[in-house]
Amino acid sequence: MDQQRAEPPNPWAPVGTPPPTPPKPRTLLITGLSIGLAALLVVGAGVFGIKYFTSRHQPPAEAQQVEESALRQVPGDGQPLKFGGTALYDACSVITIDQLTGLGVSLDAKGGVTHEHLDGDVPPDAAVAQSATDSASYCTYALSNGNSLRVSVHQTPFNTAADLAFLQTGGTRRPGTPRSEDGLSLIQWNDAESTTQHIDVWKPDLLINVYIDTYNPGPYGTMDVQTFATALEPLVKSAISKGPTAPVRHVYSGLLGKVKNPCEVMSRTAFRKTFPAHAGEAAMTEGTFYPAPPSQGPEWEGQISCERHNVVPNGDLNKAEYRELHVSLSVRENEQAAGEHNTQLCGLTSRPDIVEAVAVTPSVGTGRTCMLKIGTDWTLQFQLGQVSVSLRGPLAENPTQDERRELLLPAAQAIAEAGLIR
Repeated sequence: MDQQRAEPPNPWAPVGTPPPTPPKPRTLLITGLSIGLAALLVVGAGVFGIKYFTSRHQPPAEAQQVEESALRQVPGDGQPLKFGGTALYDACSVITIDQLTGLGVSLDAKGGVTHEHLDGDVPPDAAVAQSATDSASYCTYALSNGNSLRVSVHQTPFNTAADLAFLQTGGTRRPGTPRSEDGLSLIQWNDAESTTQHIDVWKPDLLINVYIDTYNPGPYGTMDVQTFATALEPLVKSAISKGPTAPVRHVYSGLLGKVKNPCEVMSRTAFRKTFPAHAGEAAMTEGTFYPAPPSQGPEWEGQISCERHNVVPNGDLNKAEYRELHVSLSVRENEQAAGEHNTQLCGLTSRPDIVEAVAVTPSVGTGRTCMLKIGTDWTLQFQLGQVSVSLRGPLAENPTQDERRELLLPAAQAIAEAGLIR
């Protein structure tokens, strides 16, 4: 959306945990693509799964090296996904976790990886062009030095040819002259105003931008940011030369490995149950995954989340037709621990940062079901075994509890019917 969201407190955090830093706006106003607009990292934040991982206004977190990360990226299954018959590049396949590790650059162990991509082919009759600010795929990594790295893919027909040409030609904010290498145009540049380093690589029907945040001081492994960007250039060129691939999959070992991918949980079926008359294909998903889900209290816990939205002309700028639905999964070691958490949220002992808790009957799943008012919005909370599930709808101005309940219950029932365990 093209308006800023205030991130409500996270009711999954332990009591006494300070509220998270408000996220950046969801819409990317692409300085990284040199069009003279202000650059903002896409967050698309879920209320309960903090979908961004560092604050540009907080001091850098202490670097955390994870010897054996719980999170892995594996190649996607099958063929690349198509938008109107055109195979799309996948942003997380352009630069991977393993490639960053190979360069000596580690992720923030308590940060996240956010990955947006199609979840299936979009036929030509539904493949309407999105706004110039929308990416066909993007991938954002939180780095251990407190900064972040983002890869964005722009392609026709996901973006119009005119929009793509405009992004490729750049504007006054991008200094220097592009160079030509291996049939590609390429430029690396620094934007002091937004404290970012950029790599732009393109050919007639494609633009890939790498956006490296430099707000926090500190090296990228053993490199400064320009050396780091130079080391990334051949990875981008190689990915373009290889051609489009199926989106990488983010998989876990251990406890989270037993739970479905959150974007599978937030299925097209669940989306359609909530928005039966929505326009466009419910084909875009944005999942957030944490390299080392933290242990909170005596019971080990992990959090994963996803947003699904539809494909309509001009994307989220199209207020009349654009719809989105968020799910967040909080996984605990056993059903008892999840039940205690569920009772804390939905019972009379709800947290002080929750304005109001209203019971929903009949309940969904294996525990209590309630509507939680956090800030000015409502979310639906329920339990399925060892997993706490939270649903949030599109941003609205002061919706009533009844409105939100009627909107979200059909999706919750579809999720419960399909189950969460692999």
